[in-house]
Amino acid sequence: MEYPDDMDRECIPLCEALNSLVGIETFESRCGHEYQRFLIAFTASLPRDIKPLLECISELGWDGAWEVSARLASGGGEVYFLLLTSWSRMFGKRAGGHCSHGTRMGSGRGW
Repeated sequence: MEYPDDMDRECIPLCEALNSLVGIETFESRCGHEYQRFLIAFTASLPRDIKPLLECISELGWDGAWEVSARLASGGGEVYFLLLTSWSRMFGKRAGGHCSHGTRMGSGRGW
């Protein structure tokens, strides 16, 4: 997948992992630059499509560090989701890993 030149490079591994999940498509991201939360915005074809993501977060021990929330787009049209963390540099030692779905989450190295 090609990403825009101005995309935060720190977001690419996680966007690739999310986009590999059935029914998930990312459309916006930011690494936070140490003063905002790391954020990936995405859509899901069906609500059940986010279940593998939630299972991976739990399996990898990221509960409490990462959260998924649902939002309503401006104008009340589409529902979209945010994957966000409390820390823009959360990964470090806890980064990376494979969940039981076979999806590799994160890069496994600190940024």
